[in-house]
Amino acid sequence: MSEDAMKVLNPAELQGTREGKDSTTPPLSAQDISSSLQKAMLRMTGKFISEENGKVDYEGLKKSPEYQDYRVLASRLREVDVTDLEEKERMAFFINIYNALTVDSIAQLTSTPSSPSKWNRFWTSMLI
Repeated sequence: MSEDAMKVLNPAELQGTREGKDSTTPPLSAQDISSSLQKAMLRMTGKFISEENGKVDYEGLKKSPEYQDYRVLASRLREVDVTDLEEKERMAFFINIYNALTVDSIAQLTSTPSSPSKWNRFWTSMLI
């Protein structure tokens, strides 16, 4: 597996995260981070999905401040305690997070698969 395929939310790349820093910002609740990630995804969707053909401009997305903010927020997922969530809340949380991390994984690829049959390898090679 290539190094690019294994690089998802690498903490060393994230500037301004809580990793290794003193911070007075309290950890986010599962509901707060899920909601914040959804809002960040909607902002990026509105800006980087073409209305003409529905394609995502992953290169533009990757270079945008919205995406960098999203990655800092996503890096805070390690702080979330889901043990207090009820089963339906926990399922909704993980579905939202899975979708958000899938978009992030695709954005991190150096090139996207050229045909639907080649996407199968994406699902088995990315650590999302």
